[in-house]
Amino acid sequence: MNNNQNKSQKISERLNRFSNNLRNYLSKNIVKEYVENNKLSYDLMMGFKSRLHDVNNIVTLLTTIQFAKHFGIDTDKIDNNPNATGYDFVYDDNNIVIVAEVKCNIPCSINKDGLRKYGSRQQEEIIKDLQGLINEKNKSQLKKEKTSRFPEAKKFLVVLAEDINNARDAMQSLINSIDGCVKKEDAKGLSKAKNDIKTKLDELNIKKLSDIVKEYDIETQNNTIETIKGLCNNKVYVVYITPNNKLISEFLNKDKQLM
Repeated sequence: MNNNQNKSQKISERLNRFSNNLRNYLSKNIVKEYVENNKLSYDLMMGFKSRLHDVNNIVTLLTTIQFAKHFGIDTDKIDNNPNATGYDFVYDDNNIVIVAEVKCNIPCSINKDGLRKYGSRQQEEIIKDLQGLINEKNKSQLKKEKTSRFPEAKKFLVVLAEDINNARDAMQSLINSIDGCVKKEDAKGLSKAKNDIKTKLDELNIKKLSDIVKEYDIETQNNTIETIKGLCNNKVYVVYITPNNKLISEFLNKDKQLM
């Protein structure tokens, strides 16, 4: 079995294990009592919590795979545990370097204009990832001895979007909010996350976050390694990925075939 098959099999096994655990729990009487009699209990909620603890990591992994597939990058190039250390995705074949942070947050709030926006904690997480894409993370996988290929990397913020318009509204609201903070002469009243990114933009002599954060429409572009070579190294490209249930079926079926 080669490395590609090995990683694909591990992903398939992980998905099937998650699916089986969830299915087994859904068949229990405590779940049936809730469905039939609306009987909510701590036991029911804790049961779901224990079985869904890995769902965020699994969704992040699947979204990372979708992103890589758009550029024809094999599964063997993807870490099975995004979020562990460094960046969620790094591709370095000496021909091109790609780094990406993957966010699977669903915008949970509404702004004054009635549009979707990210909650405070969600905003802080996204700002932290933007910081790491503007300035290299301390635990970057690209740091080798005293040199790093991060300055020449194509940088992406990959956003899983059930509804692309809602995700786009939320991201634009966040960027506008940060741009408003950057205009301030001092950090009075700013959250730590926004103050940190304001400081980094000031250091880089960048007036607005929107000057360096741009949308990349991955659904309509001719996505190959060669085409993205033309992207700017000093910009962060936001990519919206819609959930692909076929990808889940592909890995679930693959595991059955290996049994």
